[in-house]
Amino acid sequence: MIKLEEFSYNDEVILTIGFDDKDNSVVLIDKNNNKVSLGSNGISFTSVGEINIKSQGNITIDGLSIAINAENSLTAKGIASAELSSSGQSKVKGALVMIN
Repeated sequence: MIKLEEFSYNDEVILTIGFDDKDNSVVLIDKNNNKVSLGSNGISFTSVGEINIKSQGNITIDGLSIAINAENSLTAKGIASAELSSSGQSKVKGALVMIN
């Protein structure tokens, strides 16, 4: 990675902006090694901790295909309502599937 700019506070580097010539991307890395990469393949976020997204309005995720993977557990909850729908085939799989 080619460093383009470093921002420091009290002699500590808090943000590095660079260019990764391997994948032609602009990269931002903070002092905790959290990383945002902007390149021809899209945008990538890498965190050493949690990533939280919060909005006062709606959050919409659109894509050709969307995959969500959890190494431990996955919870999806709607306070007022929740819906899983498809115009094609829908599958619910598990070692044990409980409905109600």
